[in-house]
Amino acid sequence: MALQVRKTRALAWLEDSLKQGERLARALDQAHLIQQWWLQTTQRFWVMFGENTPEMKSLRGIQMPSAHMTGTATAMGRMHEERAHAIDQALDLIRETYTRTERMPDDAPIEPPLNENHAIRRVLAVLYEHRRANPGKAISLHEGSHLLDRTGLEPSVQREHLETLKRLGYADSAPGGGYRISSQGERASRKPALLDDDFPIDAESPPPPPPAIVLAPAPARAPVPAIDVSWVTDADLRAVLERDVGELRTAIANRMHTTMVVLAGAIAEGLLFFALSARRAVAEPLGAQVFQGRNRRVQPFERWDLWTYIEVAERMNVFQAATKALAHDVIRDFRNMIHPKVQLERNLVPTEHAADGSVVWLRALIEDVRNLQAPAP
Repeated sequence: MALQVRKTRALAWLEDSLKQGERLARALDQAHLIQQWWLQTTQRFWVMFGENTPEMKSLRGIQMPSAHMTGTATAMGRMHEERAHAIDQALDLIRETYTRTERMPDDAPIEPPLNENHAIRRVLAVLYEHRRANPGKAISLHEGSHLLDRTGLEPSVQREHLETLKRLGYADSAPGGGYRISSQGERASRKPALLDDDFPIDAESPPPPPPAIVLAPAPARAPVPAIDVSWVTDADLRAVLERDVGELRTAIANRMHTTMVVLAGAIAEGLLFFALSARRAVAEPLGAQVFQGRNRRVQPFERWDLWTYIEVAERMNVFQAATKALAHDVIRDFRNMIHPKVQLERNLVPTEHAADGSVVWLRALIEDVRNLQAPAP
């Protein structure tokens, strides 16, 4: 058993894959998330142990069902059983591998995962996938970065390979630091034969697998908070809100920060529409004042945006003081996150603090709207 990354990193990867797998074993209907976990685990085993090793062969021997589930209830039940069996096999293998890795001496030899040209090609592949997933955004080098996690190479080695790619025209330095793929690098990524002169590889050596697009590892967290909108009396609106709440709970469980911010804002907009609809005679004149204060044409009530609903709700004392204090931070994050162009121009990255803050504010808003006691004017 030979590790191709440091022992401490291998143990961290195995422990993370184990925790995610144990959570997903209790959520067999989350087919897409299970498939993402499986791709990530396979990639990590490949980086740690190499292709033709007992660990990798054991992992490839596990048949994980496809992410797609269709058919009768009986067929889907059988698929659930097969998926549960495959996850159990994978978890047993991860536990066994973790135990054996833990027993290795701390100074166990670190073997290069690939020859140098293979490693450089792998770094270029990650740059290419990063460019496709994050147009205009450079990739940075730091401990714990996605680049480090997806290549298995130490930062000093990554930087050396990135400088080589830059020197030969396959990558560029980005303003403010970091690296990004060049147009020459993109062409070579689409047609790998263009790399053969600069980075020849042994035809018999296994090529590096393309980096998988995976969800960021979800750390262990408290249970997803309850978000109840069942009290909304408009049946059609309630159905939409309950659907969005279900998606928000999935986003919270998997720490999908942008999705958390956007869905929290969308649900809040629906709740304020519901609350102000019963007080429309008061709300509409106040809304006209808001639009006039912005030097904008007055919009019909049904076409107000979240900002307008919140400003009018504030003037009608719908919010408690704490809810009101957080409202404008949520508006700002929501308006930024729903516009990818704004995210690119301002280099915005949704933070965990902003995402959790949006959910906290939404839960406070739900209580405020639900507890409205005054009859409609």
